[in-house]
Amino acid sequence: MRARPILFVGNKRSGTTLLTYVLNQHNKIYVGNELDVVWHLVHNVEDDQNVHGCKAYYFRDKIGELPDDPREAFFHVCIKFKDTLVPGFTEDYSNKDTSVLRFVGDKSPIRHLHSSSKAFIDKHLADAVLIHIVRDPSTAIVSMVSTCFKPSDPIWESECIFGKPETKNIESAANVWVAIEQRTLELYGDKCLHIRYEDLCDSKEKEICRVYEELGIDPSYVVPMKRGGVRGTRYAEGYRWGFCKVPDVPGLAELRKLYGYSK
Repeated sequence: MRARPILFVGNKRSGTTLLTYVLNQHNKIYVGNELDVVWHLVHNVEDDQNVHGCKAYYFRDKIGELPDDPREAFFHVCIKFKDTLVPGFTEDYSNKDTSVLRFVGDKSPIRHLHSSSKAFIDKHLADAVLIHIVRDPSTAIVSMVSTCFKPSDPIWESECIFGKPETKNIESAANVWVAIEQRTLELYGDKCLHIRYEDLCDSKEKEICRVYEELGIDPSYVVPMKRGGVRGTRYAEGYRWGFCKVPDVPGLAELRKLYGYSK
């Protein structure tokens, strides 16, 4: 397939779904919604531990036989999901013309941080566009707690990054957020297109034009946002939690400064 892979890396609860929706409005881009394609191809998962939450495995009957070439297999799985609507799991983008797609990929930011995924990407998807969207930790961390976000244990325990991750309270969620951001920068930092969620909310057209220009496609093609598609976060430090202060866990201050969130 004559397309480049496009992959998301970094934390969840950071605006990845919003950015995926916006990018998918362009006729030359298709990004799957956490299909775990790389994870599926790396492990050829057959055991319960590795299939944890892996959509590409659960719906493998819709994927069919995979090409022998790993790169073509990646595109094959992504396109199959584009053309096959799985209720509750994927949006319907079957009307997109596959022949004109220039970027095809997946939004699975957490699984792309595993060393086995990194090795696969380096070997077979070396030309991938890597997108890292980051959100003010004051809101991202609170959102992680409010949604009971918990990275899949098998991934993180095997990497010994921070043992069994828990986001049941603000402090533990803050440690998870820091660990994932540090891991993202360690593996992909100098290769990523970095986007701040707040910039996407405040200057939608400008940020999307910047992304399109980085991708080398027509920057004048900017899709209008759906009303209500962006939730305001400028003063949302206490989102769903009153005014809940995020504790200054190790590494948090440095990341705040790096991403421009220092007060």
